[in-house]
Amino acid sequence: MPPEVKINGMTEKWVLREAAKPFLTETVYKRQKHPFMGPPQWKGRMLELVGDILTSRVLDEQPFFDASKVRNSFAHLDAIEGRAERDQAFMRLMGPVSAVILHQRYAL
Repeated sequence: MPPEVKINGMTEKWVLREAAKPFLTETVYKRQKHPFMGPPQWKGRMLELVGDILTSRVLDEQPFFDASKVRNSFAHLDAIEGRAERDQAFMRLMGPVSAVILHQRYAL
């Protein structure tokens, strides 16, 4: 679909909203688009996966991130006091992680 059909003024997902309007509350219909974020999993296998991704050479190929700063942030997760602060720091790492995964999967 062309962008002008998907976006109406500042309203994103216009066609989807209009199609679903009879089934949505007014609050949901008018709500601004926001990403779904699953709960941070900074332990176990997820932490291992994130570590593997952030130490891969593919991170160095990403023009959007400073690889050394990303790796430094990951290395210091355990030093962050407070669960909420650690969760936020982990979630900030998901951008670089996603970029690396997309690059590996789709050669972007």
